Amino acid sequence: MQSLPHLATAELVRKARKLLGLNQARFGDIIGKSQGVVSRYEKGDVAPPGDVTMHCVNILGAAEVARVPPGSLDELVDALEGALALVRSIRDKQTDRT
Repeated sequence: MQSLPHLATAELVRKARKLLGLNQARFGDIIGKSQGVVSRYEKGDVAPPGDVTMHCVNILGAAEVARVPPGSLDELVDALEGALALVRSIRDKQTDRT
């Protein structure tokens, strides 16, 4: 059974890849991983390392910045804080298991 942190990072990786409009192989080239590894991340079978998680957070964060109309920075800050909280939660859960 997949753990919650793996499912959360699976969705993060999938959203980042799809936002860029890339297939798993091309996304893997960008992050330095094989297509098979990207597939395992997206299925939640394997948790991506911190650098991959942060890369995905940065991709999604940049997309949010691009969509924010002037005057909506508070909403952007809230969205980014939520993403950061998710990453910290995943990190803490992985640390607890070691």
